[in-house]
Amino acid sequence: MSRYTWITPRFQRLADAQSVGEALETIEKRDGALRPDVVVSEASDPESPLHGCFTWDDTEAARKHRESEARALIRSIRIEVRIKGQGKQTRRKWINVTVDEGEEETHRGYVSINRLGRNEEASEAVVAEAVRGLRQWVHRYNELRVQLPGLFDAIDKVLADHIEAE
Repeated sequence: MSRYTWITPRFQRLADAQSVGEALETIEKRDGALRPDVVVSEASDPESPLHGCFTWDDTEAARKHRESEARALIRSIRIEVRIKGQGKQTRRKWINVTVDEGEEETHRGYVSINRLGRNEEASEAVVAEAVRGLRQWVHRYNELRVQLPGLFDAIDKVLADHIEAE
């Protein structure tokens, strides 16, 4: 039997990782794959270990879904830029960052690339977040190191260079 844990704190207070992992494993064994619609259907049973992981108040769930759509919308917009010697390219306009509201109050938000360029602290935060994301990617796909040695070597060098620069 596998030992299940959460990788994000979001669900830790809602459900036991072991129970949820076993429930998902049961669905996969029964159906051959995990499909979100089936997981939601199974979770609708209040006795299911999956139940607490979902928002069952339809008004609140609709609001959360629209916020998710808004995030997808913001991430989907690109701007066209001309780079000398490289021609026209498309780039993200907004970057997801942690916004500091002072007095220990922070939240996630999107800031334009232009604004980041004028704010050294925000720019450093985005770079630090990118490095964390790269480390997470390496951790997630480390099993592919044998198949992609050149890629992992290059990433390891970038991460090592970043550590030296800190």
